[in-house]
Amino acid sequence: MPRPTYTPLPTSPSIGDPNFATEADAFLGALPTHATYLEELADWLQQEFYSELDSADTAAAPSMRWLNDANTGLFHAGADAFGGATNGVERWRTTNAGFQITGLLSGTAVTQSATDTTAGRLMKVGDYGWGATRPNTGVLLPTNLNDVLNDGGRLAAWDTGVTNAPFDFGSAINLPGYDHSAAQIVVSRSKTVPRMAFRGNGSAASADPSPWREVLTDADKTQSATDATAGRLLKVGDFGLGSKGGGVAPQVISDFTADIAPGFYQCLGGTGSTGGPDASNWQATVIVSRGQNERTAFIYFRSAGANSAVWTGVRATATGAVDWVRITPERGSNATGEYVRLADGTQITQQIVSVTDITLATGSIFYLNGEKTITYPAAFITTQNQSVIVNPRSSSLWGKGRANNTTSGKIQVMHGQAANGTWDVEVTCIGRWY
Repeated sequence: MPRPTYTPLPTSPSIGDPNFATEADAFLGALPTHATYLEELADWLQQEFYSELDSADTAAAPSMRWLNDANTGLFHAGADAFGGATNGVERWRTTNAGFQITGLLSGTAVTQSATDTTAGRLMKVGDYGWGATRPNTGVLLPTNLNDVLNDGGRLAAWDTGVTNAPFDFGSAINLPGYDHSAAQIVVSRSKTVPRMAFRGNGSAASADPSPWREVLTDADKTQSATDATAGRLLKVGDFGLGSKGGGVAPQVISDFTADIAPGFYQCLGGTGSTGGPDASNWQATVIVSRGQNERTAFIYFRSAGANSAVWTGVRATATGAVDWVRITPERGSNATGEYVRLADGTQITQQIVSVTDITLATGSIFYLNGEKTITYPAAFITTQNQSVIVNPRSSSLWGKGRANNTTSGKIQVMHGQAANGTWDVEVTCIGRWY
């Protein structure tokens, strides 16, 4: 279909022009012809343009192409994608996922040899031995492993007779570091005796590596979760280290007086263990450490929500009773009152007691008819430095107190005049629980 011929519209009329009426008639008369032109132009564009950009085109016949090169151009490569083709073959495409290249890169953008060190070039598969399948002709075959320390990242392999190799029949990975530093990791190619070793080089330009450090074999690892053989490597879960939900559960301590190797353990508490600090049956986590001359230290964590607590324990020998100290405050209550025990040995008890009739006159002061004996909510270890504080809940009363023994105290309440009745009195006692 030929392109429609465009005929310009007449000059548009202008108000105030003496020829306005004539120009308006001419302009309006040309509009139907112009509308027909626009319709024909739309039909031409649809046929001549959109037919060329056909979504069903292919790399072999792209829609957007050169006039004399019909199999080179752009084509629709699928939903939300287009590609480029030469000689009817796709070379690249752009999609929502990014840019894709089909085929191999060549030229100076890629390495020109298996040992090309030009900065910025892309490395081909097989260069420096990386990625190639066997037989791998790109692997360096050195005569001295020190010679490849400054070669950058690469692979090397040897059979026998290589200087400065930790063993025969090995393969090495050379890893460059900062300045002239480098590291080498080597593995043996033996099926029956697998081995691995590593070493590092300093920052000097000359090769001056550290001695080879060989990775230990299975025989050099712990053989059980409580294997304490000196020099063996720990596995994840041994002595409770590194294990988490679904892994190896920490070993259970059933007797704290026994010889226990340093590590992480669990304990059932209460009757589930001998010599532990906790009489309850809450589950606990225990850390054991060993110091000089077999001195052993323990940290005991009781996991019980609001009832959680922590104890520390020590003993001077590898076995025997543990001297436990609770380091989290212990709170308790009973029918008598409440108490708090602190890690430094301080104990504070609080309770409310009732007193009746303050009628015993001594001078101008009236007293209870004899001191009132109270029982503490929790026993103290000694009466030494034990304080009993009395606080009547009445502004007209005052009081005093004293220790009676480790389980009870005595209080006295005074009034300015004789008074019959019953009053509540707050009593606080401060002392030591160990």
